[in-house]
Amino acid sequence: MLEPPRTLEWYVREVGRLEQALAAAERELAAFKGTPELALAVVVSAQQWNREAADDFRAVYGVDPPAQFFAHVKPVAKLHGWSKTRPVLKQYMEETPLKFLNVAKCLSSRIALGRVREVSPAARRRLNGLNALIQGGLKGDGT
Repeated sequence: MLEPPRTLEWYVREVGRLEQALAAAERELAAFKGTPELALAVVVSAQQWNREAADDFRAVYGVDPPAQFFAHVKPVAKLHGWSKTRPVLKQYMEETPLKFLNVAKCLSSRIALGRVREVSPAARRRLNGLNALIQGGLKGDGT
């Protein structure tokens, strides 16, 4: 089917429409440039971050993570990105005995404050001892 010949008015309207679309795209890009961490966030699949979080949990506590753990980590990882969340989460788990772990309450504020630092050897020994007591029972015989 043949198209009718285009008129000058049609071309003027088309150029105007394209200019409006370009202006909208430029405004959107300018707003996006204001938050470079969003522009440069690495996309991590759900399966990958779940596996990495579970591996970190097992490495620190020696047991499989409960399902609720993932439910608490997911919104924080979505908000800040997994590349920022993982080191802070790992440090938080290393500092906190399993009994007192509260990811939903503490993790987001730690990321916002940028609290990633090395745990001192003395604190590491104290935490390992507390975790052993919690996992083995306070009497040492599992009760």
